[in-house]
Amino acid sequence: MKLSNRSVLGIATLIAVLTVLSKGIGFFREVVIANYFGAGVPKDAYAIAYILPAMALILLGGLNGPFHTSTLSAITRLQAEDKAEEIPRVANTILLWTGFFMGILTILVAWGAPSVLSVLAPAAKPAVRALAICQLQIMSPLLFLGGLIGCLCGLNNSRQEFALPSLSPIVASLAVMVTVFFWPDPLALAWGTLIGAVGQFVLQLIPSLPSLHRAPLVPLNHPAVREMGILLLPAMLSSSIGTINAAIGLGFAAMLPIGGISAFDYANKLIQLPLGVLLTALLIPIFPLLTGAVVRNDWKTLHLWLNRGIQTIAIATFPMTALTVVLGVPLVRVLFERGQFDAQATRITFLVLVYAALGIAPYAARDLLTRVFYAMNDSRRPLLIALLSIATNFLFNWLFVIPLGVIGLSISTTLVTLVNLALMAFWLRRRLGTLGLGPSVSTVLKSFLASLFAGLLIWQLDRIAHFPPTFVAGITELASLGTLFLLCYAAILWLWKVPILQQLRPAKA
Repeated sequence: MKLSNRSVLGIATLIAVLTVLSKGIGFFREVVIANYFGAGVPKDAYAIAYILPAMALILLGGLNGPFHTSTLSAITRLQAEDKAEEIPRVANTILLWTGFFMGILTILVAWGAPSVLSVLAPAAKPAVRALAICQLQIMSPLLFLGGLIGCLCGLNNSRQEFALPSLSPIVASLAVMVTVFFWPDPLALAWGTLIGAVGQFVLQLIPSLPSLHRAPLVPLNHPAVREMGILLLPAMLSSSIGTINAAIGLGFAAMLPIGGISAFDYANKLIQLPLGVLLTALLIPIFPLLTGAVVRNDWKTLHLWLNRGIQTIAIATFPMTALTVVLGVPLVRVLFERGQFDAQATRITFLVLVYAALGIAPYAARDLLTRVFYAMNDSRRPLLIALLSIATNFLFNWLFVIPLGVIGLSISTTLVTLVNLALMAFWLRRRLGTLGLGPSVSTVLKSFLASLFAGLLIWQLDRIAHFPPTFVAGITELASLGTLFLLCYAAILWLWKVPILQQLRPAKA
């Protein structure tokens, strides 16, 4: 896939804008849920029941998920080898077998929902468990739909079609909000989620239909299908291990008072909103470039894009962390504190949020390094690291959740991410001989210090201003201090001559 000097930046900007819109509406969905159900039994049950459906729809089938990445990799390789005429046949074969296997998994989960919940949250309160079983049975078709959505999204992105794939999650969010609004029942959360997933599937299918119509299948031993499977299966297992880690955390959190799981889930949604925008905008256009560099054995270009990815992550994530720590309280209050979500829920969610924010940069860097392995058609090492994370996750949860409660769950999650990043960097360095990140050191250090200085300034001003705990004051606090922080951060980067706008542009030949 050959892109012009401005196309990568243009694609990244387009995806970022569309993802902001999509995730913004998705976050508003959480605000609506908080208003109707607060941090209580319905939200706790939904957080548990949604683990497997979310794994299928978001982790496995979402943008940058295994189905999306492996399909995009297979199609990109065909394009690089000038075999475009085989793409419809390969795509139909991938979709058929994905639907078959994920359909079987859907039936098993729906039938064994009580057993699944016993494994995911064995210590859940009886009321939470009973409701979660019903919700999981309703949402079980998301496993079938998620795999197909991921494959279709990868196929669409390979043809430079980004609008519908990036906007389709809006359908899911709107479906939940409309369902809850007209039927404020705990089961409405599950039904709305299912309706939204069907809508996502339809939107992803529309642009693919012309090329897939009546295209014959290829054998399973076709090189593109075989390579896709080699990449997909370990990647699926790696993502599934993330679900296992979530289940381990929920297993510990289920022993805590009701509302702890909800607070962790709300805080995680706050983190994933900006982080999801960044990773989607960065990784979707950069992954085909990494893959193309590997196919051509062009290691200089591979290191070039790895450096630009790391620098972009540093410039974007360090201020995210600083702002979250300094302005977390008014942020949670403005977004959630209404209806059933009270001041105590705000306080707990903020404390969880602070420690989760420390994992933003490592999370993004880990995902970038994972894509480098995938570009080299190596998903075994990420899988091994994910397997090791089970042990570290259990250890950290045992060390922190029991004495510190839900805050310990947040600390544990951040530490597991740091360990995963360290292992990923270690193995990638062994595979490449060198990470070649010397050009990024200056940018990373300057971005960190600029965020630290700007954050300390805003923290002192916030203490002096002493905004009252009201909605209007919270809006004023976020708008004024947030704007001042960004101006201060940008000014420091400008004075230190840190390049920002050139991070996603390919170097001129």
